[in-house]
Amino acid sequence: MKKIFKSKGFTLVEMVIAMALTAILMGAVMMLFTPVNNIIKSLQGDVNINITTDTISQYLFDRMANSTNFDISLNALDADGKMDPSASQTTITSQLADRDDPSIEKLYAIIIMDGKLYDLGSIENYGEYASRVEDYESYRLFDDQFYGDAHYKYSFYSVESPSASTSADKWYHMGITPYDEDGNIIISERATMFKLINLQFSKFDPSIDGVFYTTNPDSTVEAHPQDSGVVILYKIKDYTKVTSAPSLTPEPATPAPTP
Repeated sequence: MKKIFKSKGFTLVEMVIAMALTAILMGAVMMLFTPVNNIIKSLQGDVNINITTDTISQYLFDRMANSTNFDISLNALDADGKMDPSASQTTITSQLADRDDPSIEKLYAIIIMDGKLYDLGSIENYGEYASRVEDYESYRLFDDQFYGDAHYKYSFYSVESPSASTSADKWYHMGITPYDEDGNIIISERATMFKLINLQFSKFDPSIDGVFYTTNPDSTVEAHPQDSGVVILYKIKDYTKVTSAPSLTPEPATPAPTP
C-alpha cells in the first residue's frame, strides 16, 4: 500500500503536453484526408456533368441520326427573353410540304432555351408549333436537378469530308459545352467537359444556320456556342405504317396498238 501511495501520476503540465501533441497529430491526419475528400467531390462533379452531357447528346443524336432530314437555326429573342416562333414559319411550312407521305413521315421540333432542351413533339402545322413555343416550359426534357449547377451551350457546323464528291458528303458536328454560373467553361484536371456528335449523310444536305460557326480563310471552322433560341426541326418516317413496298420487277411493256 505504501508503494502504491508513493507512485506518481501525470502532472498537469504533462497532461497539457500530451493533449497538445494529440491535437497536432489529429490535425495532421485531417489535413491528409481533406485533399482526398476534395478530389472525391471534384470527381463526383465531373461524373455528373459527364453523364448529363452524354444523355443530352445521345438524345439529340438518336433523333437526327434517324431522321430523313433536319434543319437547325437560331431565332432571336425579344426584350423579355421570349422566342418569336414566326422566324421558323417558312421553314416549317416548307418541311411539311416536302414530306413524301404525311401519314408516314412526321415533322418534330426541339428548342433550346437557357441551355435546356424542350421537345415540342410532332408538328402538324405552323399554328401548332407557335402555340407550343409560347408554352415551351410545359415541354421541358429533364428537371433542374438533372442539369445541376452547370449551364450548357450548343454549337453546330458542317465540314466536308476529305473525300467529298458532293455537297451532301459532309460531317455534321454538334458540340455541347458546360459552363459554370460565372460563365466560365468547366474544365477539370482530368478532362475537358465537351461532347461532339458526328453525323454523316449522303442522302440529303441538312440545313445548319451559319450563325453557329465561321469558316476561316484557312478552312478551319470556329464554333460559336449558343444557349437560347436554337430550333431543331427534323423529319422521321414510321416504316411500320408502310403498307406496300415498291415492286422490284419491271412492269411489262404495253404492246403497241395494232394498226
